Amino acid sequence: MSSRHILAVVAGFLVVALIGVIAITWRPWQWWHPDRRWGPWMDKRDQTFVASDGTSSQYHVFAAGLSPETVTGIIFQFHGDGAYEFTHPDSSYSLGGRNGIVEAGRSRGYVVVAVLSPDERGETWWESGEANAAYANELVTSLTQEYAPGKDNTWLVGYSGGSQFITQFFLPLYSSTLRGGDAIMFGGGGRPDPVDARPFADSLRAHFPMFWYTGAADDGTLSDDGYDALGDVNHGAKAGEAYYRQAGFVTGHFYPAGVTHDLSQRFGGVVADQLDQHPR
Repeated sequence: MSSRHILAVVAGFLVVALIGVIAITWRPWQWWHPDRRWGPWMDKRDQTFVASDGTSSQYHVFAAGLSPETVTGIIFQFHGDGAYEFTHPDSSYSLGGRNGIVEAGRSRGYVVVAVLSPDERGETWWESGEANAAYANELVTSLTQEYAPGKDNTWLVGYSGGSQFITQFFLPLYSSTLRGGDAIMFGGGGRPDPVDARPFADSLRAHFPMFWYTGAADDGTLSDDGYDALGDVNHGAKAGEAYYRQAGFVTGHFYPAGVTHDLSQRFGGVVADQLDQHPR
């Protein structure tokens, strides 16, 4: 047999072997997904979500580098009044940079979603809190099923008005839709008000620790509106933690001395620390 024929036979065997490997290992359902486009998950900005009642707003999703095989959970970030975090997602102030929330989550296997309030009265979460909670519940449920189905690991992170929203509206009304995760409140996060909390499931209390991070000097003396994010009897972090601790949740806090309502570049480090303390 000539060398040319030998090479042709070898090449034929290699092609057959390659086809066999592809047939055994290829999993098309892992690649085809409406947001993957035959590649890894992507970061996507200004996506629109419309709730069943027609309420609409936007969100950013940060999922690049993750996949159904590597995802650990999902983090939802609720901005403070004015939505600076949402409109400046690359800023090292909160979401962006090497020490931001996105990197803290992504490096630990978490998809991060920053959500813009649908509030039409202003860019706040706590105004029209009940309606905003209904919207957020549909969005959280939808994106959790899309990116982290079966993980039972949904984290809620808020700042200022976003923290108030988590503890005073979302959790009191929709905790039953969660199966586990964590909540981190920056610069506030009071007791449920003005809504009455629906019963919290024992299974959630056992798998949903809560953490408050508010500056010890965040007492309203330096704020324009006088908001005491630490000590207000209804809307302050101390009141919120006391309520949820009494309700049976595992809670924790840190009130750094000399720190006011400006928590620039502190968010990612705190989130990273809590993710490491509560690995899934």
